[in-house]
Amino acid sequence: MLSTVAVARRFAKVGGWLLAGIVAVVVIWSAANRFLDAAPSSAQRELSKGAPQIEDKKNAAIAILGLTAPTGTDFIQHGIQVKALYARNAPHAQIQEMVRGSKALRPTVEGNQVTCWLDPDWTPFKDCLPFDKAPAVLGENKELLQRYKTLYGLDHYAAADIYYNDAYLVLIRLAIAEMHIDLRKGNYDSAYHAWQQQLQFARRNLRGADTWVGKAIGLVAIGMTLPFLDSLLMANPDLAKAHAAELKEILRPEGIAAFDPDGIAGAEFHLLKKALEHPPIQNPEYGTDRLHWLAFYLGQKNRILNRYAAFAPDYAAALRLPWSEMEKETVRLREKHIEPTAWEFVLDPFGSLLVAQFIDGQLKAREMLRQMHITDGRFRLATLLVQLINENVRDADIPQFLAATVRELHDPFTATPARWDPKDRKIYFVDPSEKCMVASLFRVRKIGRPPGPSTSLINMSAC
Repeated sequence: MLSTVAVARRFAKVGGWLLAGIVAVVVIWSAANRFLDAAPSSAQRELSKGAPQIEDKKNAAIAILGLTAPTGTDFIQHGIQVKALYARNAPHAQIQEMVRGSKALRPTVEGNQVTCWLDPDWTPFKDCLPFDKAPAVLGENKELLQRYKTLYGLDHYAAADIYYNDAYLVLIRLAIAEMHIDLRKGNYDSAYHAWQQQLQFARRNLRGADTWVGKAIGLVAIGMTLPFLDSLLMANPDLAKAHAAELKEILRPEGIAAFDPDGIAGAEFHLLKKALEHPPIQNPEYGTDRLHWLAFYLGQKNRILNRYAAFAPDYAAALRLPWSEMEKETVRLREKHIEPTAWEFVLDPFGSLLVAQFIDGQLKAREMLRQMHITDGRFRLATLLVQLINENVRDADIPQFLAATVRELHDPFTATPARWDPKDRKIYFVDPSEKCMVASLFRVRKIGRPPGPSTSLINMSAC
């Protein structure tokens, strides 16, 4: 009969062998998982090429990063240095020190202090400075505004990461405030020229390759810029005729193509690729992303990227569809691309979970896509406004005029003509979710009616 000690020794020996076996299996599986990675697919190789390379000093996305360079320095070169920090996955604090640290040339105001200056005829928002302070504030930020206007001469935009410099949106507000000062002085041509440059710059940036975060910033820039046309034409409708050909071109609705769906899918691919090339950095607020950590150390990089590369062209094509078809297409893409096969999960469980999470995040960007359709609709309404002014259409004839417009100027959601509200004297369409009336932005000025406040601020935040 075995003693208690002998039984314990046998159990310990068996347990030791079991533990060693488990460790061996894990080591062998991990090695196989890393070394049996798939080869890059042709789709992955194509996405890895990216968009045609833009010289850093000609890239507006990089110049924006450098806007807050120390006073008197080359801000574009500073932006190139900040880009290099992004490229090597530098800690967020190090990047922020370059963008908004103690040596940075920062705006003397915060965005919320000057938001109401986008349309100073309206009652100021809480915390917003009185517009009579605008000349002094513009003087305090003269160097920054000069840098910002230099960006207008850069014809290219491509972001390789989630680039962000908060001063950019503050400077847009200040640039538009400067236009309003010209407007109040009766310098209509000067105000128009400044607005035309700002609008073309903002539209050009939105056409460039960028992540969803970058596109969101671009939409805000357009949302602050486009409504100034309302103020401009309310003050001097003759501008619509004087610049008819140019306005037709710069306001031309381009549909979702204006936001570069392929560029979005490609930029998001490069974000995923970067995540697999650099170990996750611990975030002081949120800690380390455990799934990212597991996929980085134990996942199969090429299998992950191959799956996203197969998703990317389907996704870009889906973004171009009419809004009414997007919900059904999202379900199809979710069924086709998110769930891994059983074999894929066995081969690469952590990588399968990571790419599923990443694709799911892309498919949840529906609100951003809705905003793109709304923005496209606002360009349609702006085009109609200019036509109504140039053709001297009477109020009673506006419904008939709208009914006869080409499909490219119809409601982007329902493909029906824009509507006319004779009481508030506005052309508009309604968001399909009925969250808001979209773009009463452009009020048609009645002949002989004195200029009044535009509707830009109300509508900028309404949708």
